[in-house]
Amino acid sequence: MAGKGRTGLLISAFMGTFIALLDLTIVNVALPEIQADLHTDVTGLQWVADGFTVPLAALMLSGGALGDRFGRKRLFLSGIGLFVAGSVVCAAASSLGVLVAGRVVQGVAAAIVIPGALSLILQELRGYSAMETGVLLLPMTLAIMPAAVVAGRLTAAFGARRPMVLGYTLTGVALAGMGMFDAGTPYLAISVLFVVAGAGQGLAITPAAAAVLEIVPRERTGIASATVNTARQAGTALGIAVLGTVAAGSGGLEAGLRTSLVAAGAVVLAAAALLILMPGRGSHPRSTSGSPRADAGIRPPGHPAGT
Repeated sequence: MAGKGRTGLLISAFMGTFIALLDLTIVNVALPEIQADLHTDVTGLQWVADGFTVPLAALMLSGGALGDRFGRKRLFLSGIGLFVAGSVVCAAASSLGVLVAGRVVQGVAAAIVIPGALSLILQELRGYSAMETGVLLLPMTLAIMPAAVVAGRLTAAFGARRPMVLGYTLTGVALAGMGMFDAGTPYLAISVLFVVAGAGQGLAITPAAAAVLEIVPRERTGIASATVNTARQAGTALGIAVLGTVAAGSGGLEAGLRTSLVAAGAVVLAAAALLILMPGRGSHPRSTSGSPRADAGIRPPGHPAGT
């Protein structure tokens, strides 16, 4: 494929994934207005959110398999068209039922678009199908689970900061390392960094959520949890957009992906450095005050370090 064609492929894949993931964040932000306009309750708002996420999670693997059977480009374009149709339904919705139906259509479309975008890129670089790609990504996925268990124990023993720093460092090193590879790199070398990246994510995600929940009053943990989830989704969507722009301007598909991986690794390592430099975090999760905030290794606002 010519350079312009590869660049167009890269931009399309990134933008399709960006649009699908951004939809999660947009709706979370708009929930108060949706509740007021449609005169619904909390249960209705849950249906609005779950109408997208449930089909997305349930059909992601099916989306990859359909791409293998009917063609990845065809499924990707169909998914984009279906997503636009669902968005039109949501925009025109005058009742909760119509809005939820539109959200379901968007979720089904996202389940087609996201694996389709990944498959388009990997198919171009290494000739893998969507199913093969899923199998080859298993080392990273499987590494997350035991690392999350270890993260819980480390958080209980030392507080949230240490496992977060370790997790971000491993993830950043793995991403930057992947940026050094090319299309001819043996899969064994790639799989090692997949495991490192998965372990890093497992070590970082749980302590990050626990740290946020520990520094807010118990009666506000619901909004705190929602804020963490929204921030994560917003960061995912923004990261895809920014790195897609970086990759598209780096002179070809392979060079663009390598540049974006190195950039992503640098950002994650910078986050680890900020955690190390952040004041007011103790080395142990428990203190004589019995404060849950001190237990998280985080100094409550207005209290000087060491008190």
